[in-house]
Amino acid sequence: MKRCLQILVEAKRISEDECDVVVRQYGQYIDEVVAKSMPEYKFFKVSDSRVDSLLYENMNSNQKFDRLWKVVRMLLLLSHGQASVERGFSVNRELEVVNLQEGTYVAQRIICDYIHSVGGLMNVVISKALLAAASGSRQRYQMDQDQKKSMKVADQQSMKRKADEEELTLLKAKKQRLVCGIESLKESADSFADQAEKNGDLTLVAKSNSMRRSAMEKKKELNIIDSCIAAKTLVNKNN
Repeated sequence: MKRCLQILVEAKRISEDECDVVVRQYGQYIDEVVAKSMPEYKFFKVSDSRVDSLLYENMNSNQKFDRLWKVVRMLLLLSHGQASVERGFSVNRELEVVNLQEGTYVAQRIICDYIHSVGGLMNVVISKALLAAASGSRQRYQMDQDQKKSMKVADQQSMKRKADEEELTLLKAKKQRLVCGIESLKESADSFADQAEKNGDLTLVAKSNSMRRSAMEKKKELNIIDSCIAAKTLVNKNN
């Protein structure tokens, strides 16, 4: 405890004036709590209980150890590095198989963690629930495969429907551009025809006729797009 307090003082987490109080409360905690609750500490197991819960129950609720709990709480919140996470990575490498899916990884990690928690494979209890789960595993697997197949079909249909809707949107936008273009060509053709009539200029008549021919060609293209829009709309409605 004194070494921990020295480090905390150097890190400016607590003041030097608090150290004597913390040391005194720590001694009281050992004499008054730990000694009287010996079985609770003697038979403490990390696999069954949590040290932070034990200390919280015995320190936080007692005002006599308020300064001590402040220090202990800081120690409990300190990072202990990535050792446990990296051990998990090592287990994953041992379980790794080509094309193994995420759900299988999770299931195998749960099994490994449980076997480790009970102290080995020979300590696993073969209960009726475990036997029933094992006997029904094939049926659940088939149900899962059928569900994934249905979801895949639904996703494909959804993607196709979305693609059809996007194509329909593009066709409608193209139709709108053609309509505007046809109207613009007709207006220009009429304008050139009026100027040709007023000025007697045959060149303007040729320009007017050229624009009317362009408008007619765009009109044919517009009819094709209208047919495509009608067909797409019918398909989307049926789907």
